[in-house]
Amino acid sequence: MTGPDAFGWFARVAIGMAADARTAVAALADRLGETMAAHQPDAGLVQRIQEQDRKLRSVRFTDGDATDPRRAALYLEDALPKDDRILVLDGGHAAMVCTKVLTVPRAENWSIGWDFGAVGQGLALAIGACFARPGERVTHVTADASFMMNVADFQTAVRHKLPLTVVVFNDNAVGQEKHDLIHKKLNPSYADMPQADFAKLAAGFGAKGFTVRTPDDLGEIDRALAVEEGPVLVDVRINGEVELAVSWEIAKHLS
Repeated sequence: MTGPDAFGWFARVAIGMAADARTAVAALADRLGETMAAHQPDAGLVQRIQEQDRKLRSVRFTDGDATDPRRAALYLEDALPKDDRILVLDGGHAAMVCTKVLTVPRAENWSIGWDFGAVGQGLALAIGACFARPGERVTHVTADASFMMNVADFQTAVRHKLPLTVVVFNDNAVGQEKHDLIHKKLNPSYADMPQADFAKLAAGFGAKGFTVRTPDDLGEIDRALAVEEGPVLVDVRINGEVELAVSWEIAKHLS
């Protein structure tokens, strides 16, 4: 477990809204257009966000025998191209880490498969993004349990030679559920899920595979991002004991 840090800050939903996405977004855009000139962002909130961004770089990592997922996310943020990255995330604890760090240059370059709190939808979204944005490389950041839910879809990416880079944050478990079990003082091994060697699995499909076991191996991410054609997979072995504060908040509501 880890204590509160810059990765642990989150904001609760103040007003929930269920609506048709197109209608709701159009209505919100109209409302914002009417009020934007008269209203400025809350200065205190802006300052708090800026302070959290600065603190991200000073976190004390807990790698253990693997790699702290926060360290891996920060490394990926620095390694990805700044101006033309397209990101698709999956759900779960890995996404909580990555949404704290990973950025995109434009709103249309971002998607997350987290509808209804589900995991395992991201790979299909990432493949769809490859077809929707032909010739542009898509980076899909997911976790081991999420990836295995639809692993056969990766063969589709290989068959079509899609420019898709998949980064798997791998703790050999269903991470959020494991944290929840610990908080409930139940056996956390119920959420353990030993996985295959994802780099070899990618190679078996006909893609290129890379593995990051410890921080010394993070250069493998650079090697993966240098691949220009076809699908690539990076298996990042993360320390699953690292938990964000928002994960505990979710666990409390599941009790």
